[in-house]
Amino acid sequence: MEFIKEYQSLDSTMNEAKRYVISDFNKEAWDTKKPILFQAQTQSNGRGQHGKAWASPAGAGLYISLLSSLRIPEESFAAYEATQIVLESLKRTLRECSYNDLNMFSIKPINDIYWNGKKLAGILIERFAHNDKSFNVIGIGLNLYKSSYQIKEGNVSAAKAEPVALEEICGKEKTELFEKKIIGNIYSDFEKKYFS
Repeated sequence: MEFIKEYQSLDSTMNEAKRYVISDFNKEAWDTKKPILFQAQTQSNGRGQHGKAWASPAGAGLYISLLSSLRIPEESFAAYEATQIVLESLKRTLRECSYNDLNMFSIKPINDIYWNGKKLAGILIERFAHNDKSFNVIGIGLNLYKSSYQIKEGNVSAAKAEPVALEEICGKEKTELFEKKIIGNIYSDFEKKYFS
């Protein structure tokens, strides 16, 4: 998909989206009515709500950001709405992969997705301006695979909820199918909601 930019490693997909606007986007033909999706296999400085770090080890999660120049609703409402879109994309993808036990998924307002009381994903929205234009970045972090990494002391505040990975919910084989489909579904669902 021409609107997806993939990286092995970044400090943050949200930071990369901002750098793209500041340094690159005038050099390319970007139809600003279309979002651009940035994906990294790992992030060294991923972040969540209120500046908290979002641990992003390689091979453990989905780390993406959507960049747009179109106005979306007020930030707190938009974060909840974006979380609903991600959850529906997730459920649709799981149904496509023949996983139908979807009752355990829920949203913890305003921007977290939980499964059976454990945190599966977080969504963050940031706005910024450049050359008198406004931009939105929607960051999405989703735990795909169980990880044995240790969070460095002081880097991340104590977790308020135990994390869970999709692999623990529906198995590794289905998670591998899911991983190939979720990015396309998230992109198309956001495009329908905000850009069509």
